Amino acid sequence: MQKIEKPTDLIKQPWQWLLRRLGAGLYLGLASFHKPRALPRKIDSILVVRRNRIGDAVITALILQQLRREYPSISITVLSNSYAAPVFREALPGIEVLELPEKYLGSPFGLFLHPTVRQLRARVFDIALNGSAAYSSKAIMLLAAVRARYKLAVAHKSEPRIWQIALDDCRPMERDLWEAHQLIRIANVFNRAGLPLEAPPKATHIRHPNQGLRIGLFPESNRKQSQWPYEKWLDLATGLNDAGHEVKVFLSKKNKVPLPPILTSIHPKGTAALIAQIKTLDHVVCQEGGVSHLAAMLRLPVTVLSGVQIKDTWLPWTDGCCLIERAGQIAGITVKEVMEAIHNTD
Repeated sequence: MQKIEKPTDLIKQPWQWLLRRLGAGLYLGLASFHKPRALPRKIDSILVVRRNRIGDAVITALILQQLRREYPSISITVLSNSYAAPVFREALPGIEVLELPEKYLGSPFGLFLHPTVRQLRARVFDIALNGSAAYSSKAIMLLAAVRARYKLAVAHKSEPRIWQIALDDCRPMERDLWEAHQLIRIANVFNRAGLPLEAPPKATHIRHPNQGLRIGLFPESNRKQSQWPYEKWLDLATGLNDAGHEVKVFLSKKNKVPLPPILTSIHPKGTAALIAQIKTLDHVVCQEGGVSHLAAMLRLPVTVLSGVQIKDTWLPWTDGCCLIERAGQIAGITVKEVMEAIHNTD
């Protein structure tokens, strides 16, 4: 589903409201003088800006894997935030991945002066695009800061923004694609760049015997509807341990909930450490979100618990995924169901 942006409130956010209106007015004033360039006939280099969460980065990485398969002569550079950069390095070994913080000199606009952006301005790419299916003001601002023969991104669907004037193609996502899976919508962005792509093939998950598995449990979720009761996570961990599996429970540092001595608690620091830990596992159990996509990218079987309806849009790209969905009633998922799913997947 495409993210729905809340309108800016004149009373609660007067300066933001004013800046957006001024930006829209400047855009309309300058648009009549702006002449978009034609797509380059030959594409040798592409810069992809992708600054988002892990799950979104995985989807873009899958598209870039397919791009490298179909257009092996094209040099790919990814400009990412530090949080998602390890995803691209893992999925696309050998490509250039550059990192940027969220802000520089105390402001997102300070990124124009960041050393990485200054170095990029010394280069000219054939194509520079935002590898996302939705509008991103930061990504478009960065596209405006670099040099390319053709620049494109998805525009805001309700009102123009001033940064769009620096792009050659900045249109909203087509209405018939709003409900399509994100993978299809991102592929459409590359199609607009003159790089049509086939659907990436689903990876075959690494198969393991059903005995003595190393199983990672990820009980935390930012989505309240998908928070499976902690007591059931403990029952699941105990049941898996009794069945002869090695169980690791992944928790954030802020989570101080004690675990029984038979369980191992893991606190990865950063995305690279998380990837390294997941690669030591044979199976992952988690809620829908970044970890489910990351495990699938690493070709691990994954059992996903969801308290929202996602079966039509959730698509980890491996054949070893099992989704257990109880919209609005995640507590109704039983430990027995999850254990059966783990053993049936492998």
